[in-house]
Amino acid sequence: MLVLQRLYIEALEKFYATELGEERKDKFKQDVLSKNDEKRFCFDLMQILTTQHIKPNKAIKESMIKVHDEIIERFEDEPRVVVTYTIDSFTVTVYEIYYVLLQTIEDDVKEIFSKQLYLLNTYPELIYKGNNV
Repeated sequence: MLVLQRLYIEALEKFYATELGEERKDKFKQDVLSKNDEKRFCFDLMQILTTQHIKPNKAIKESMIKVHDEIIERFEDEPRVVVTYTIDSFTVTVYEIYYVLLQTIEDDVKEIFSKQLYLLNTYPELIYKGNNV
């Protein structure tokens, strides 16, 4: 399990470094991953609420702000959304399996699609257009 966890973290870091640049990777680690321990990732709730591309509806946002304020009042600490490695590891494994599947069938799907296009272009009468068309 720990190997998958490390692979996931490395994959995230590599993605950010290669696709978004080293500076954005560092910013992601600093701003989004509030805490990282051996068992979980923790995301800052206010960071999620104030992120521009995440737009919860008004009721959800008000509820999240209320929970945020209650946690600060009762526990005198910033609230965090926690994702355990167990769930992450499972999710990553599912994505890896799906990715391998897609790679495996890619050529077959392209060939089938090409044959279908050929048939439809060669024999347009095969296309059912309904009674009203």
